[in-house]
Order: sequence, then structure tokens, then C-alpha cells
Amino acid sequence: MALHETEHDTGSRPAAGAAFSFADRLLEELRRRRIRLWVDGGRLHYDAPAHAIDDRILGLLRRHRDTLVQRLLHAEEPTAGPGTPGSQWLRPLKQTPHGTNTVVFVIPAAGSGPSTYRSWAEAAPEGLDVVCVHLPGREERFAEEPYTTVGPLADRIAHEVAGHLADSARPFVLFGHSAGGLIGYEVARRLDSARLKLLVVAASTPPSEAHTADLTDTELLDALRDWGGTPEEALSDSAVRTAVLPRLRADLAVVASCHRPWSEAARLAVPIVVFAGAEDESGTPEDCAAWSHWTTDGFRLHTVPGGHFFPAQQPARLLRTIAETVSGAG
Repeated sequence: MALHETEHDTGSRPAAGAAFSFADRLLEELRRRRIRLWVDGGRLHYDAPAHAIDDRILGLLRRHRDTLVQRLLHAEEPTAGPGTPGSQWLRPLKQTPHGTNTVVFVIPAAGSGPSTYRSWAEAAPEGLDVVCVHLPGREERFAEEPYTTVGPLADRIAHEVAGHLADSARPFVLFGHSAGGLIGYEVARRLDSARLKLLVVAASTPPSEAHTADLTDTELLDALRDWGGTPEEALSDSAVRTAVLPRLRADLAVVASCHRPWSEAARLAVPIVVFAGAEDESGTPEDCAAWSHWTTDGFRLHTVPGGHFFPAQQPARLLRTIAETVSGAG
């Protein structure tokens, strides 16, 4: 049996948390095909039976080689499976006992976590469950290293979403707030599922808009004030600033890494619904409307009152619109 090798760029490594990501699902498929992977000298090697390797598998190996190397190097570290009680990545806000509802997965704004969206639990109408993605470096996961690039982060979220839904046929929606909208787009690209009914984006401009993470502390604090949602007493506390600003800067690096030029190939075959705040200067309704170019399957823009954090302030309105849109889409 011939031994094959893919090139590995040792100068480009994913964040530490990236090793436990979409690669787990790919490794499971490779094991079913009896394809053996190992790392030697910083390179990824594989050995396979005849006809086990096709163009799709080769493409996945090339695309995810850095993540696979890190995953194999850390294989001795225990990890919780997706959707299990030990997984910290998903926080159910509203979950019906029988699991027949459409699930809305909420990807928070930069620096935010599940507590920002706790009002969604009571606001969710009949027919919708709500699960918030809990990212490293936020709230109870504050001590963990945050991600700084979108690729491995989107891989991991897609892995968790797929695992959460693995035992059911439920449809689902991806909802991204601000930075979460850009991350949600990347997650949608990774989920080849007819059950994904909508990508919903709030207070976010599309990936073709360039974003910078190179902000001074003063500029970052001014941006936080403009966005709203952060008490002034917190912004004035030096200990809070010292702890929070580096993690927020990491989140903005993720946003900057989302940049991609528009192309036909980048369009999703999933409807996109966008909510824009009428008083949100960081992403006006006109700016947000540019998301219409990023789908081949329907687009709708809703302008609502409020600034950047309107999703946390009027969840009933957003969730009702999502429920009606999913119902109308059949």
C-alpha cells in the first residue's frame, strides 16, 4: 500500500482550541474508510486501501491539514463530545422536552456570551428552541484562550451544531449578532444540510467589508461606548479593561479574518434574513442590505428601532419574525 503525504506549513498554526474541531468528524469518516493518519516531522501522512481516497477526501485533507495535525498531536487530551453535558460550547436557553422544535443557534457579538441573550428564553414563541454558542474567553470560559481566526472557530461551531442535532431531524437556524453574523456565515458554509432553513444576521455588514483589529485601547473603549451594552462603570474600571480588552481584540481579529471578496462561489444556497438597527451607526440599514448579494435563495431586510445591541433588547420581535419566516419557508 502506497504511503502519501500532504505538505504542512509549520509556520502557520491554528489556535490551541482549533485542534478539537471539525477535524473530529473528518477523523471519524476516515476511520470508517480505514484511512490511517499520523504526524511525523510536522507533516501529515496517510495510508489508505485502494479506492478509499477520492477527490473530496483529498480536498478535505488539504483544507484542514493544520487542524488535523494539531488534533492528532493532542489526541491524548480528553474532550467532551458535541451535544454532551460536558461540552461547554452550547448553552440551551429554551429547550422543549420532546425536541421537535426548530432550533435557533445564537452566535454572540464580540465580547458577549449567553447572559447577553438570556431574555430570549422567555421571548421564544411556540415552535422555536434557542441555544446560545458559548465561546472560549467569555463569561464562565473567561480563563480559556480565545480564537483569533475564523476558520478553526467556524469548524468547531459547525461540529457542535451537527452533534447537537445528530439524534433528530429538526430544522435549525443560525443567528449571528454583529461579529457573530460573520462567523455564522462561515459556519453556514461548513454545514451541508437541507435542515438549515435560514442564516439570520443582526447589526452586521457582509464579509466583503474590510475590518481592522489594530485599534488602540482608547479607540476600542470608544467603540464599546458607541456600540452600547457595556456599563460605563465597567469601562472606567482599570481591572476590567485590563482583563477584557485583550479578549475583545482577539474577537476583532476573528472579524478581520472573515474578510473575503465577493464572488459567485461565496454565495450561500440558504436564505439570508438581516436585522438592522435604525440608530446603529456601526452598520446602517443601507450597509447591512449588502448581504443580499451573498445568497442565491432569498433575502429580506428588517429595520428595527435601536442601536447595536437591539437583539438583546427586543428579542420577542426578532424571534417572532424568525418563526414566521421559517413557517413560511415550509
